[in-house]
Amino acid sequence: MRKLILIAAIALFIPDVCIPQQVNDNVLLGQLYGTQPFGFFESLRGKVKEFRQTNYLATEENGKAVKIRILTTEDRKTAPSGRDYFEEYNSSGTILKNGVLDENGRLLEYWDVDTDSGKILSAAYYTNDILRANIKTRYNGNQLEEVIYLFPGSDVQTKRVLIQYDQNGNRIKYQFFNNRNEPNGHNEYIYDDKGNLEILRGYSRTGQMNAIYKYTYNNLGERMTEHQEIYTDGNIRDYRFEYEYDKIGNYVKKIFIKDNKPLIYRERQIKYFD
Repeated sequence: MRKLILIAAIALFIPDVCIPQQVNDNVLLGQLYGTQPFGFFESLRGKVKEFRQTNYLATEENGKAVKIRILTTEDRKTAPSGRDYFEEYNSSGTILKNGVLDENGRLLEYWDVDTDSGKILSAAYYTNDILRANIKTRYNGNQLEEVIYLFPGSDVQTKRVLIQYDQNGNRIKYQFFNNRNEPNGHNEYIYDDKGNLEILRGYSRTGQMNAIYKYTYNNLGERMTEHQEIYTDGNIRDYRFEYEYDKIGNYVKKIFIKDNKPLIYRERQIKYFD
């Protein structure tokens, strides 16, 4: 098993916000479905080698958002930020490894990925260092269209995902299937005229919509607000965001603000190829 690499650099507070600059190279987060749903539809600028994201509870001191403590497993039941995780990429920007961490930095699960010519050929999924599934993929040209999780050493399916695209290459639908290959819900994605994800709708296996997310952006393409309606528990949540950037133009700090108070302090550490 390839050695796990964690990024040691700390994202520093930057008083003067750097305006994101245009860089031709980019890396897509969440390339392989199941690794990190919250990373979908976000690109990192530059030739990224390693990426790590950590989330903290936040408070306000002297007019600035500050970290209180790293989010715990209990916090995450109601927090909007998702798990802490890392990804590693090859020089062409294709994912090589993804891992999910708990509040103590313990590796909960990870994916090792085999790639060739910018495509994901296969992957292995582990929890507690135990192989839980082998993953097969299918492409149509350069577009990943199918991901299948199989029991190790067999062709027995545990789950399957079909991905549909629009004419601009945006992912517009994920269809989920269970171990019996029965429909198990789907997600739909709607974009604005600049290619930003505007609406996400989640549906149950019976076709009932169980969640909707709506986003707004500024003229730099930054996501500025998020509106959530979760029909399974009746919760309605609204957040706005503030950012700070590194010199490449990727954000290294994101503040989730709810009811005009900082709620979550997200920190990112990013390493680039020379």
